[in-house]
Amino acid sequence: GERVPAPPGAGLMACARSGERCRLSSPPQDAVLFQIGEAAQVLSGGALVATPHAVSPGEISGASRESFALFVEPGWDEPLCVPEDSSLEAVL
Repeated sequence: GERVPAPPGAGLMACARSGERCRLSSPPQDAVLFQIGEAAQVLSGGALVATPHAVSPGEISGASRESFALFVEPGWDEPLCVPEDSSLEAVL
């Protein structure tokens, strides 16, 4: 395939801790990104915090965004517990 440049205004948007919405710069082409999300927030006792985010389609219509997600997860019957030295309120 051929790499196609993103349309104007397209990209990853995140919500800063201040509540401000920010457009994130593009990572290097050879980068691999990991989204650790809310599970890491719970398991770390709130030391790591999930970032609210979304992908903006930009100024183009009739286009779709495609991605490949690989989910690695524990067994469904494995409890996801808040660390003993933390509280649910501190985590969430």
